[in-house]
Amino acid sequence: VSAEGAETSIASSPQYSVTILGKSLPPSNVVFFDVSQQGNQLHFSWSPVTDSDLARYVIKRGSDWETGDIIAEKVDVTEFDYPIGSIGEETYMIKAIDTSGNESVSTTSDTLIVAPPPEMNFTLEVDPWNANREYKLTNLSLEKMNLFDGTYARDVFALSTTSTWESIAGSGKGWDQAVSDGDLNENKTYQSSGSYEEIDPWDLGTIFEFKIIVALLYKNVNGGSITVQVSTSDDGVTYSAFANVNAATNYRTRYLKFKFILSTSDTNYNVYFYAATIFINAATVKVDFGRDLRVSATGSHVNFRSDFTAVPRITGLSIKNGIIGFPVMNNMAISGADIFVYDKDGVAIGTADVDWEVKGS
Repeated sequence: VSAEGAETSIASSPQYSVTILGKSLPPSNVVFFDVSQQGNQLHFSWSPVTDSDLARYVIKRGSDWETGDIIAEKVDVTEFDYPIGSIGEETYMIKAIDTSGNESVSTTSDTLIVAPPPEMNFTLEVDPWNANREYKLTNLSLEKMNLFDGTYARDVFALSTTSTWESIAGSGKGWDQAVSDGDLNENKTYQSSGSYEEIDPWDLGTIFEFKIIVALLYKNVNGGSITVQVSTSDDGVTYSAFANVNAATNYRTRYLKFKFILSTSDTNYNVYFYAATIFINAATVKVDFGRDLRVSATGSHVNFRSDFTAVPRITGLSIKNGIIGFPVMNNMAISGADIFVYDKDGVAIGTADVDWEVKGS
């Protein structure tokens, strides 16, 4: 515009098109994501995402976001603890979610080596929706509902219908006509019982003695119930038959599989199973030890503490007075064991002082 008010034409003026993304713009990527082992817990921390429409964070285990196991999906803080459930090299990922349900464009990940938990109370929280999604369904159907969270839908397990399409709709009717006539509502009944059975086991890393506590969330209109069963194994090969979980039972095993049985006494109404947490609480590991034991050439017997419920494992055996040899603990039993020390030729040594340690439950 000149001093006299003359303007250049709009057609010849500089122009630029702007697309307003608004709520469709995804939240920022998470930065400074760190995972560390603290005792029998994994500690997650990260810098807060400053987007004004931030809703929550999602944490997954694995290296691929689409197939990763969900660890937590409603985190609204920047520090989070999770019980150790497996050992070895593990990778964890995180994304931010905004109030419109948009995810961060890129994942932020961290990898660590998880060591066996120290000798302390061990708690594992089992959530079927966060586990490896390999399972066997019998008379159950998978539905998408927002019972867990009103802002999004996720998998819900429910009893399958007993009717076929032909019996519901009637011969010659299409879907729209059947809905209009009320056939789908009037004739629908459900199986009286169905089950969700895990295929992949939960691995505690070693054999523990523990109790199991179950917390279930399900929508029950009339006559519905859920029973939780467990199958156990020491070697990951041979498993016990599924049996009802009993909170008063002391379980002792390494591998576990769970089975959820949905039932109803009124087949006109369904049961919708949408959340579960199973707490595996292991007692403190028992320790016994001896110091500066002079081992004779014919071997020395040591007695273990009287409250072991199974043969303990050897966690420490060493010579302390400078003798060159090989200490060995034989004839292991709940009550005790024999200790020998041999030289490189396999000849017993009778002058070695040995420290020993065993742990068990």
